[in-house]
Amino acid sequence: TIGSVITDLRKLSGHLSDCDKSLWLHCGVEVLGCVETCRNGTLGACIDCLGGAYKDCCPCVQEYVPKIPCSS
Repeated sequence: TIGSVITDLRKLSGHLSDCDKSLWLHCGVEVLGCVETCRNGTLGACIDCLGGAYKDCCPCVQEYVPKIPCSS
């Protein structure tokens, strides 16, 4: 729901690291849509869920799922 998205954004706003605000705005929909898959599934399932957004949005996924590896 929109309320949970806003809550999640507020949680993130205090500890953005490699996922800056402009990247978060670009990636937010993909990231929030895949958080559970990335948290509970395999890395392959996470990458499949994010599709072409994985490379760019991975730092934002790491805000929720620190175990996800992102290439530098």
